[in-house]
Amino acid sequence: MRVAHVDASAGVAGDMLLSAVLDLGAPLQSILDLYDNVGLSGVSIEPVIVERSGTRAQHLKIGYSGFRSNRSEFEILKALGHPAVPDRVSARAIAAFERIVAAERVVHGLGAHEPLHLHEIGSYDTVVDLLGVFFGLELMGVDKVSFSPISIGTGWTKAAHGEIPNPSPLVSRLINGMQVQKMPFHMEMTTPTGAALASVLHEEVEEVHGRLIGVGYGAGTMNPESHPNVLSITLTELDKAPGSLAQTVSVVEIYLDDLTGEEIGSLVDEAIAQGAIDGWTTLALGKKARPGLLLTTLWAFPIDSADVLWLHQRTGSPGLRIHSEGRSVLDRTFETVSVLGCSIRLKITELGMKAEFDDVRVASIELGMSPREVSSLAVSAFLKRRGIDSDR
Repeated sequence: MRVAHVDASAGVAGDMLLSAVLDLGAPLQSILDLYDNVGLSGVSIEPVIVERSGTRAQHLKIGYSGFRSNRSEFEILKALGHPAVPDRVSARAIAAFERIVAAERVVHGLGAHEPLHLHEIGSYDTVVDLLGVFFGLELMGVDKVSFSPISIGTGWTKAAHGEIPNPSPLVSRLINGMQVQKMPFHMEMTTPTGAALASVLHEEVEEVHGRLIGVGYGAGTMNPESHPNVLSITLTELDKAPGSLAQTVSVVEIYLDDLTGEEIGSLVDEAIAQGAIDGWTTLALGKKARPGLLLTTLWAFPIDSADVLWLHQRTGSPGLRIHSEGRSVLDRTFETVSVLGCSIRLKITELGMKAEFDDVRVASIELGMSPREVSSLAVSAFLKRRGIDSDR
């Protein structure tokens, strides 16, 4: 399992968090490709290394070509919920944006159906930050994210309505219930987008024991003399349980309702031959109450684009869902024994042993015995080899 911790001592802004995620190692081109797919083809991002009060960090120069400065709530939700966006990324991004909108309505005293002018959050900065951060973390295989107490400033700050208290009423509502620390700095340390990202991502994580595998630093635009305006993310691979291997895998799900039984029957075996770790089908009910099957396959993380293309072509499905998950696999070894002249492989873990069924099936046909009898003889042969009486 991979756990990321965000040090928000300098506050949280959307561009700072995105910059830190990219500095941590998230592939920029993959994120730009996602922007293209949801209709943001005019977005450009140039990472530059800067210094903030003696601290090296990455800052992003983000450009927009051909965009209106403000978009409606519907337009932004349409981009965040685009079919090209992975399910968990879309769900998180929509949740963050809807929290901002709900907080804005409360701050301005508006009902759920009254028109709301989005001001700053109606710009495509918001979409770029939300999709970029959530997708970047997904690409890095991050399972959980925790935040340090979030720093907030003091005094007053500028907004579309003029001078407002710092932190703004909007930010205060978004981080309500989270740990904060009040700093004596007259600057906006935490922005609405940063607050929304933190409120969706933050999970309480017990004491972390594992291997540090990366650190990313994201710089804010301002460069005050009082402190480094830098947010950092540390990424840790948690220690595995004794005798087990912690892995991150890509999970691909495809709903199928137009293939024949013959076509579906071989899909899992073909996927494994293609390189999948495992696969299975589950009965499912789709749109318009159509009965079908959900094909689920596991792949080494991150899944190769050639394998994604193969799944599209083999199933004929124009859309599929991809997300990452952690899994624990017990250490195992394999040994081969002979049962009446037939070779049988045994999978051995700390929990015991089991004969490989493909070998058992072939042997049972050749020997005219039941699979259970062949499996029992294989285990007995292994124990005898080790000098253990199987009857004890």
